[in-house]
Order: sequence, then C-alpha cells, then structure tokens
Amino acid sequence: IDTHELRLNRNIAQTLTQYQVKLQHLKQRLAAQSPLQNLDQQQTSIISLKRRLETSMLRKHEQASDKLQILSSHLHTISPLATLQRGYSITRHANTVVHSVDQVHEKQKLNIMLSDGDFDCQVLKTSRK
Repeated sequence: IDTHELRLNRNIAQTLTQYQVKLQHLKQRLAAQSPLQNLDQQQTSIISLKRRLETSMLRKHEQASDKLQILSSHLHTISPLATLQRGYSITRHANTVVHSVDQVHEKQKLNIMLSDGDFDCQVLKTSRK
C-alpha cells in the first residue's frame, strides 16, 4: 500500500507539473496575442510614421522655398524694372511700346520711362542704321 500510495503521489505531482507547464505556455501565448501589446506596437508605429511625415514635409518645404527663391531671382533678372535700373529705357507712344524707328516720325510726341521716373519728348529726326 505504501508503494502504491507513493507511486500515486508521484503520478499526481508529475501530472500537476505537466498541467502547470501547459498553463504557463498558454499564458505566454495569450500574452503574445494580447490586444494591448498589439496596440502598443501600433502606437509606436504611428509615432514613427508621424516623425517621418514631419521630416518629409520640412524637406519638401525647404525644397519649395529654395525653388521659389531661384525663380524669384530669375524673374527679377528679366523684370522690366531691373532692365530700367541697368540704364535702359522704355519708349512709348500712346501707351504702346515703340520697338522700331519705323514706328515714329518727326514731331511725334513720345514718353520715355527710366528707372526713377519718366518724361515726354518730341522726335526731331529719325534715321535707320
């Protein structure tokens, strides 16, 4: 009877140990599939994506700003006002720009625009090159 009791106690202890191991394994599986862990991972991913988006937006803004500055510089270079500041003038008759000596005749009144103002004048003589 003692040996049977001893064997029975050993079997019960062994079975109990197996169930405890199995229970521990199930707890680990449950924890691995926990929505809280998945939620934490998703929140970490969102934070990372937000930082990447902010960095990308800053880079795009800087690129657009640089491009705007270059285009502004080019636009200023071809601006009529910049041309006037370099010493050129714009000659007009009746608010129409004069491009050729063929567009004017003697005694015609013209308006000359310079960088700091304009003045009126009268054609005395024309000649072709």
